[in-house]
Amino acid sequence: MKQTILLFLLSLGILFAHAQEKDQRLWKKALRIHERVLTIDTHCDTPMEMIRSDFDIGDEHQSPDSRVDLPRMKAGGLGAMFFAVWIGQKPRTDENYIKAYQLAHQMLDSIHSAGVQHQATANLALTADQAATIESAGKRAIYIGLENGFP
Repeated sequence: MKQTILLFLLSLGILFAHAQEKDQRLWKKALRIHERVLTIDTHCDTPMEMIRSDFDIGDEHQSPDSRVDLPRMKAGGLGAMFFAVWIGQKPRTDENYIKAYQLAHQMLDSIHSAGVQHQATANLALTADQAATIESAGKRAIYIGLENGFP
């Protein structure tokens, strides 16, 4: 019985070692692919942070305050990002339309300003082709997406 248990444990060890080796190979393959392709994230809410005067997209921030910034985009191999200009839905009143419009423009202005301020590391992309061009220059491509048509 002791030999059977020992053989079983030895088999488990061999299987575990083989699984780890296989995971390592898959991980390395995934990293090689990731380094070759243009990676695009189609949504982040960072513009909600960018309207704060103390937030700079060029600085590395820690979660939960921010999940996206230019240093972490570069470190993670993220080539392009869609910054969401998002305004929550409110009752459709003239006052709420004005507030939503102003907030959306504040976010848009902050994205454009960040693009100018950090043009050495990121550029605003306006067409699909620009992401690859911007990435080939060693920069991050920033797209803008409007989420919710309320503003």
